[in-house]
Amino acid sequence: MLGGYGAYSQYEQNPTITKPIEEVYADLDSASREDDINDPNIQSVLFAYVLVPPVYYEGRWIKGLLHARAADYLAHHYPRLKEAFLLSATSFCCSFPYSKSADAYFCLYNNQHRVDWFKKANPERANKICLPYHDADIFNEYLVAPQHIRQQKPNDIVIISRLEACKNLGILAEALKVYEIKFGRKLSCVLIVGTDCDINRAGLTEAEKEELRKMERVLVHLPDYMTIIPKLTDYSKIASSLASSKICLLGSLLEGKNRAIYEAMSCNTAVVCFEDFNKYARGEEPILPPHCGLTAPHFSGESMADTIHSVLTNYGDFSPRKNVLQVSGRKKTIAGCLSRIPHFRESIPDFEKSDIFGNLWYDLAIQENYQLGLHEFIFDKNPDLAMPRAGKVKEILEFYISRYEYFNGYTSGR
Repeated sequence: MLGGYGAYSQYEQNPTITKPIEEVYADLDSASREDDINDPNIQSVLFAYVLVPPVYYEGRWIKGLLHARAADYLAHHYPRLKEAFLLSATSFCCSFPYSKSADAYFCLYNNQHRVDWFKKANPERANKICLPYHDADIFNEYLVAPQHIRQQKPNDIVIISRLEACKNLGILAEALKVYEIKFGRKLSCVLIVGTDCDINRAGLTEAEKEELRKMERVLVHLPDYMTIIPKLTDYSKIASSLASSKICLLGSLLEGKNRAIYEAMSCNTAVVCFEDFNKYARGEEPILPPHCGLTAPHFSGESMADTIHSVLTNYGDFSPRKNVLQVSGRKKTIAGCLSRIPHFRESIPDFEKSDIFGNLWYDLAIQENYQLGLHEFIFDKNPDLAMPRAGKVKEILEFYISRYEYFNGYTSGR
């Protein structure tokens, strides 16, 4: 993590810090999970996401939009990259990105007060376009979706969580125990830990083991309360775990938007989290869309247990998938990004007449250039073009840059 993690981390277990909001904003902005440009291992973790590709059609050149956690590294190592793309950066946590090369920042929420503070406090980055999204918003709503399950939602709870202190897993264990005592039954729970390990916890660091011990101090014998599943890389299995559970539980007070709860809502699974989750970053923006779940009013196991009970006893009141897709998901997020960036509004014909996915000219332009329509492109019909991973990033970015050079007369295509 870049920056001073101490100022940032004080908010991860404490919902009642009393400081002027400007000081809080500065604390939240004191650390970033962006890739360090000087990290010798950066090539092995390099991440790039082509939200939309560059196109040349009917005499118009329109840049693509490239999203990255290492925007400065990519801009430095591919000097012509920004001639083909606008760059958006992410911090992968609650801060504004640190990137100097990015044209736009993912800043999580539509909190204009915080954006105004940021631009005043950082005049050298005040020209960045602030997009009220997070990587969690770019979930694939067709891949993470309700599934046909023979037994309707057999699990009460699913928790998808790294084994880190900021996840407050001990509080979640307290909620499970309080629920058993107060409401007379054990909740069936699945915990997906996001780390490769075996039944003896081989593969976990000592810090990760300590997070499980925090749960054991409350529940004593974890297998009596939950099934622990190691890292899942197959998204169909993640979607199955989410779709087969009634509630996705989150214990964090501060992080990014949290991908698991967005994917859970997309799978029509309700969410329970704390009301104080990301409260300083959000401003007035709610954590969840309407009818997608409930928030526990107090940072305690009992408050969360009561909230779980409210959701389970009123489950018919919730329709998470229908409501989250009105504000989030890959289509909604990409359309929102393009609408907030002048280059796309001003360059794509008839941009204002419809959602970008209803824009025939742009769909034809992408089809002409890549033999894929816009919908097919963003939903990974050719995943290398949209989401090149570490080993493919260099090859794919050079492919896009070469197309720019061809259409602008820098090669034999002149």
